[in-house]
Amino acid sequence: MRIKSIKTINDGRGGLKVDHVISVMKNNEEWDVFRNDKYTHPISVELEGSLKRLKIHLLKLVKAWGERWDSCIEFKTWELITSGEAEKENIMEHYLQARNALDDLVVTGITSDGEHFVIKGKTKSFDNANVNYVTGCVHPTTDYPYYEDAINIVQEAYDETTRYIKDKNVLVPRVEEEPVEAAEVVVSKEESSAIDKRVTATNGDDVEEMIAAGAPVSDDVVFPFEQE
Repeated sequence: MRIKSIKTINDGRGGLKVDHVISVMKNNEEWDVFRNDKYTHPISVELEGSLKRLKIHLLKLVKAWGERWDSCIEFKTWELITSGEAEKENIMEHYLQARNALDDLVVTGITSDGEHFVIKGKTKSFDNANVNYVTGCVHPTTDYPYYEDAINIVQEAYDETTRYIKDKNVLVPRVEEEPVEAAEVVVSKEESSAIDKRVTATNGDDVEEMIAAGAPVSDDVVFPFEQE
């Protein structure tokens, strides 16, 4: 599975939408099949933590982060120092300003191919309206000195997404929950049967497992997504 993008539902409390690619075998050839799945279980604490660690990067990349607030960053974790440390360093004013900028900010989505990435988020304005932030496409040659730290956290978030999907407590997406067809496969019910049974791989169905299990696949298998 190769994750292309993730998007939180209700800030993660309602689950996660995941665009990803799976590989399936057909006639000894490997095909890439795109899927858009919706998972309704709240995201994990670990994934939530990774998204929070992207907050400062998001504000820096959209130029909404004050340079004077850098003194309040713990760069090893990309979180703010504690209020006690800020008071000790006599930077409490800067700390409170940075804290205020981060408190209402939520990272809502990531798109990445492992080298380029885009971060999306939202915050609240004075009248309690949502203000959306979207970075440009950030890549290794972007003039951003913290690119390596940011892409590592993005990859960390994708790794946590994979673990979240595989968690036994996470509900398998169901058809009634706005299914998105990922691929359509025509299989024979039995070799002796003259009637083909059409099986649609939607949320919750695993094409790869179906084929691996030995289900005979006819020559008119339909993969609506082009192989990369």
